[in-house]
Amino acid sequence: MREVQRPSVWGPAAWRVLHAAAEASDAAADGGALVRRAVDAMARELPCVHCRTSLADFWALELGIPSASWAERVYHLHNRVNDKLDAQALLARADAATKARALAAGAARGKRLTFEQVQSRARAERARGRPPVAPWEARVMLDAIGDPDSELAAVVRAVTGLASSASAPPVGRAVTDAAP
Repeated sequence: MREVQRPSVWGPAAWRVLHAAAEASDAAADGGALVRRAVDAMARELPCVHCRTSLADFWALELGIPSASWAERVYHLHNRVNDKLDAQALLARADAATKARALAAGAARGKRLTFEQVQSRARAERARGRPPVAPWEARVMLDAIGDPDSELAAVVRAVTGLASSASAPPVGRAVTDAAP
């Protein structure tokens, strides 16, 4: 039986893929086809049942709120998931009074970048010639998925431009090579 990696291993790469899919949908004016395909595939295939459920539930909320762009919807989706994880972490270690205050106040990670700041950073990365999803991040996702023929693997390849899972370098080597 294949070992399933923890979300802390593949989660950041999954978010990069999802943000890149949203940017691509906005640029192509495809009505959100690629980002919807990515979310649908992740909601079925991520190697964590809790992650799949949260993604699907929170995405349904985002689709009900008018937004300027798909990238902005994914930004808000990412924040909803972070809020949930922050609340869970706080509640796991807090006493009853702290838990009640945190839930009433809405536990969050503190100061976050605004959507405009995130977009500005993405533009700066593109100007430097960096891809939205590095090859090693794509490999992390493909390794976590485990099925090279799955819809999610196809989405990862579409977003990253990889022809196949063999195109990405081994994870360990790429991480050290990717350092600025």
